[in-house]
Amino acid sequence: MAAAASKHYPVSPDTIKAWEAIDGPIKASVDRVEAVIKTFHENDIELLNGDAPGARKRPKA
Repeated sequence: MAAAASKHYPVSPDTIKAWEAIDGPIKASVDRVEAVIKTFHENDIELLNGDAPGARKRPKA
C-alpha cells in the first residue's frame, strides 16, 4: 500500500510506514495526508479499527 501511494503522490513508502507506527496523531502536511487518502479511495482501500486494525480492499457490493 505504501508503495502504491508513493507511485502517484509525493509521499515515500518510508513516510507511510513511519505513520503506521505512530500511536496517535501524525505530524504531516495536509497535502501528504490527502494524497494517501486519495490513493486509498482510488484503489478501494478501507481503513480498519477496533478488533482488526489495518487496511483492506473494500468488498465488492
